[in-house]
Amino acid sequence: MRMLTQTGRSRLLVLGFGDGSLARELAAPGVLPPGAEFTVCDADPDRVRAVLDTDPNGQPCLPDWADPDGRRHLLVDASPHALFLLLALSGYGTDTAVIMQNPTAHQSPGPSSNALRDLRRLLASARRQPIPEKPAPAPPVLAAILHPQEPALDEFFAQTPAWARQWVVTWDAPEIPEEAARLADAHSCALIRHIARPLNGDFAAQRNACLDAVDGGHVLFLDGDERLDAASWALIPRLAAMDIAGWHLPRRTLYPDADHCKVGYGLWPDMQLRLLRVDPGVRFERPVHERAAGLTGPTAIAPAVSIIHLSRLLKSPELLSAKLAVFDRAGSGVRHRLAKEYPTLSCSLLDDIAASWHDAVLVLGSDHA
Repeated sequence: MRMLTQTGRSRLLVLGFGDGSLARELAAPGVLPPGAEFTVCDADPDRVRAVLDTDPNGQPCLPDWADPDGRRHLLVDASPHALFLLLALSGYGTDTAVIMQNPTAHQSPGPSSNALRDLRRLLASARRQPIPEKPAPAPPVLAAILHPQEPALDEFFAQTPAWARQWVVTWDAPEIPEEAARLADAHSCALIRHIARPLNGDFAAQRNACLDAVDGGHVLFLDGDERLDAASWALIPRLAAMDIAGWHLPRRTLYPDADHCKVGYGLWPDMQLRLLRVDPGVRFERPVHERAAGLTGPTAIAPAVSIIHLSRLLKSPELLSAKLAVFDRAGSGVRHRLAKEYPTLSCSLLDDIAASWHDAVLVLGSDHA
């Protein structure tokens, strides 16, 4: 409380839930300064569930001190990136909040304590920066690596924005698939450069084939089961005007319907580094779950530009299992499996929290690039 008073800040972030006693004390009348709020944050859902009461169905209940619509919050997720983005979108940072470890939460070494440590570093490294109104002189090239049998190719290319100057598409085929290429050309308002290259279990090589066809500037990668909404498309040329080497775009996997997305345990924000400045030496590495390397300069998160991932809505379980089998063969022993169910959240809640970020981004420190 002294720290809140001395700094004049209105937010307190407590790292670690412990037995819940500290949160109850903070929520007592007259403890917090007028107008102040606090969030208790933890990265071990199982440990927090063990402390909380449960309803008749065995589901955890929010503690009586928590007020999701007010100034007292409990935030729990195993993913430090999910914790970081939710807190940052809600205005928590080292310049706006007092961040303290809960002295009653004894953090033993392990994934949850590491996650809270990473969360603190992320909050310390990020800074809010406005998005310029003027777009880049040359808009980004759009790029995709596609299979000729990708569902809804017409819808994928129909989303092409009016500002787009070119698509570069690398097809998983020995020759350019005439029917798929014709469908793409018919639905895109931008010219498409078609490249044929069998996948051979190497997704990074497919993306690098696209990069080789881009003559400088910026490139935006999308997969065939991904979409951007109109507001996100409008922001892309403005992001390219900033001195940023790469952009992490949060991805929402819609499930089980178009109004909900997977969340928790790293299922969101599922950061995708997809908007890149094509500097010399920028290449993708790793055959599967590929990553961009060779970036020269800072990276940033564009919270208002969400990639909408339609894989669970467009593809049958059989098609998804076949795709995961391709990942297995390319992934050096890593096994990929579909779960029978996933935790989900209403997309409207994420829309609401991102609404104030259509004019700003989060620039990350070099140690989190």
